[in-house]
Amino acid sequence: MAEVAPGGSNTFVPTFSEATGQIQVEFTRSPNSFPITQYCKLIPVSKSTGYYLSLDTAEASRIVSNNDYVWRDGNDAPEGNQVDHDFTSFTTDRFANTFTLGHRSVRNADWDIVAAHARVAASKAMRLRTKRAAEVLLTSGNWGSASTGTCSAIGGGKLDASGASDFFIQKAFNGVVEKILDNTGEAVSPRDIVAIMGTNTAHQICQSAEYHTYFNGSPFAANFVRGAGEFDEYALLSNFFGIGGIVVDTTSRITTRKGATETRASMFEDDIVFVSRPGGLMGTEGVPDFSTISCMAYEDMTVETMDDTWNRRTRGRVVDDSAIVLTAPLSGFLLTDCVD
Repeated sequence: MAEVAPGGSNTFVPTFSEATGQIQVEFTRSPNSFPITQYCKLIPVSKSTGYYLSLDTAEASRIVSNNDYVWRDGNDAPEGNQVDHDFTSFTTDRFANTFTLGHRSVRNADWDIVAAHARVAASKAMRLRTKRAAEVLLTSGNWGSASTGTCSAIGGGKLDASGASDFFIQKAFNGVVEKILDNTGEAVSPRDIVAIMGTNTAHQICQSAEYHTYFNGSPFAANFVRGAGEFDEYALLSNFFGIGGIVVDTTSRITTRKGATETRASMFEDDIVFVSRPGGLMGTEGVPDFSTISCMAYEDMTVETMDDTWNRRTRGRVVDDSAIVLTAPLSGFLLTDCVD
């Protein structure tokens, strides 16, 4: 790489748009990259601080008496009730995952080393986004009393302890769906709901006597053992008891500094979070939505590079400026204490 005098075109590239678009396609909008894209709605926003609108969903189900709505000839029409709404504020936080490369490394590499490091930074940014989402979802104080409960209270017992005739798994899933439908006045359907769990919970469910009972002597038993066909790699069916899907979030993170003994932790532990995401991955700013959790993205993985000619190095970063918020907690449910 030839040395050149610093100038407007070779020192700082504020928006490396081609790389930014590629990172978005590969990471933030790809359901195969990180599981968070399967349950968190992505909403591009025009400002770093704003509001999202919540409606009183209970009003849509309030039918007390026929007389409240009768309109007899010659009488005044019934007066409509005021539907309560609430504007909740959000403020995005900006995170930068950075990397530095010497000009010799860039020049001697036989591959696009800058792009490779940008993808590593993007992977870390997505893991950080997943960690932030998990912290929001697994904090019981973020949910109202109608949207959280223990597995024993909802289903009768812990899922891994469910015997062939206990049906704790089915009761828990059916019970959560009924509560979400009640809380939203049937504004979401069971097919809009997905259950998010960690790998340990997925394994424990698959090893339970109840789950095995469903496939004993069935033509699906071979696929169950293989993790093939309608079963995923965790031997889980893609759908349970009418809900839209199961997401096993395998995302993990190393919790120790470089050089220390490596310790890895899962983002999701033993609880199961049920969320709704009607309408798909992308949302629209300012439009009421029944998606349980949303990512308000002011900057969605912007790739930036700076060519530091004096120190003969290239510096880069991937910037994520976003807020993870429970936009509609009544359309979700936190099921706690699911397995031992």
